Amino acid sequence: LAIQVYSIWKGNKAAEEAAEAERERQAKIKALAIKKYKMQEGQAATNLTLVARQESRTRDIAKDVLFEEELKALRARGKLSTAPLMEGNSSKFFITRHSGDFLRRQTGIKKQFDVKLEGIENKKFKVMDQLKYDRLNMDYTIAGLAPVQGPDQTSMYLAYGQAGLDAVGTYYKYKDWS
Repeated sequence: LAIQVYSIWKGNKAAEEAAEAERERQAKIKALAIKKYKMQEGQAATNLTLVARQESRTRDIAKDVLFEEELKALRARGKLSTAPLMEGNSSKFFITRHSGDFLRRQTGIKKQFDVKLEGIENKKFKVMDQLKYDRLNMDYTIAGLAPVQGPDQTSMYLAYGQAGLDAVGTYYKYKDWS
């Protein structure tokens, strides 16, 4: 009887030590997951700063380029207005065509810069999406789950479906035993 009581006491003590070790391990995992997320958050802030700087530079360049184009147009209009052109429809057509060419060129330049700025906006969204994904991975790590393989949730839903099918298979496998 003494050996049996001693064995039970020793088993309980070992179980308590194992539970304490598991709690310590989970606390370390949680601390590391939070620390990793804070680092990723800092990197995202740095990336957003760099993207904002790139956006500011692009807007400044666009403003300067459009200003230069406007100066060229003013100079050309001044030359045309002082040029000894004949009076008539052909002269008006020539001046109107020149103005249209300028407007088309200016519109093309604006479109080019709009495309660049749109790409910069997409970079911002990618940084924020990656940060959401990193936050999700931190939550999964703290919960003791495997990290998500990517921001796409398709794999998660496939895993849920597979788990459901496994549960149904287990039910039908053992339903005759009850």
